[in-house]
Amino acid sequence: MKRSSHLVLFASILASGACVMSPNWGDDPTRRDPIDFDGVASQANASMRVQAWNHGLSAYETVASFVGTDDLSAVDPDIYAWQRLGVRLADRYWIPPGGSCRDPGMALLRVQEYKGNDTWSDLATFDQAGEDCVWERIADGSHPVGAGNACKRSEPTIVLFAPPQCVPAKTSGDSTAPGVTIRLMNSSSVVTATAAYERTSGQSDLTLSYLSRSSYLTAYGIARDLDGAVRNVEIAGDTRVVCRNTSNGTLTIYPFHVNASRSQTVTSGTYAEVSLETSRLINVPGLAASTCPSGWTFQEIQGTLFAAGTNAAGAVTVSPQIRFTVR
Repeated sequence: MKRSSHLVLFASILASGACVMSPNWGDDPTRRDPIDFDGVASQANASMRVQAWNHGLSAYETVASFVGTDDLSAVDPDIYAWQRLGVRLADRYWIPPGGSCRDPGMALLRVQEYKGNDTWSDLATFDQAGEDCVWERIADGSHPVGAGNACKRSEPTIVLFAPPQCVPAKTSGDSTAPGVTIRLMNSSSVVTATAAYERTSGQSDLTLSYLSRSSYLTAYGIARDLDGAVRNVEIAGDTRVVCRNTSNGTLTIYPFHVNASRSQTVTSGTYAEVSLETSRLINVPGLAASTCPSGWTFQEIQGTLFAAGTNAAGAVTVSPQIRFTVR
């Protein structure tokens, strides 16, 4: 699901100021998971940054800098949507120096908006209880501004908790299959994501229509087994470039496989990673520009992607599919 889909719902919550809507204080990714941030700013096209506490230096460091949008989310006063997808946090932001994969992690984060004159303002944050509080107050008739100001956290920080990153591998007797996620990042360049779509084992398939041919797509497969370790994660799928004959209008299809995998060696009782990820870039502009031969024109790209994960005991989970069309 597109992580920024709840922006409109929350946009008016803090009409008196900027806020972070995701992630919430208390969320629990693993240390390897990409983290999506979104919220609202007090200025159009605001200069923004995400900072994380370096446990070794006892100081905040900027881990992502970006520019907000001019998408107006609420008026009087005006506030504007922003998002920064796929932020990665190195281990120094989770554990102190000397820590190991056996230690649980805790990340301390803040999001700031530039106000000018070398001044940055911290954005307000919510925990899950605060988010529930907002909706309860709105349902009871409170104004969204009052609800947001009453329910936000007293400190404008976000703490995330991660489990230990390794466990003793169980090569037999592990009846719990891994959790698997397929994620598709839609980017205006090969490095800057503008949208994220994902499906995790247990959810239904997802169909995306008419993505832009000027966008780059990156597929990620993520497997997690928090008590038995992961052996392998794989992305599988196909992209089919459809070309139209300029003379008679007939169609032809050129298939391209999308595959990537990552594995680790596991031995019973030894410590191994609980989470593995693999990725594959789908160069949509390149496929659209160069696949169809002379006398044929690009029509569309049809794609299907899924991920599969295998834990140390050999149990396999396959994710739902993401189907997409590019025109």
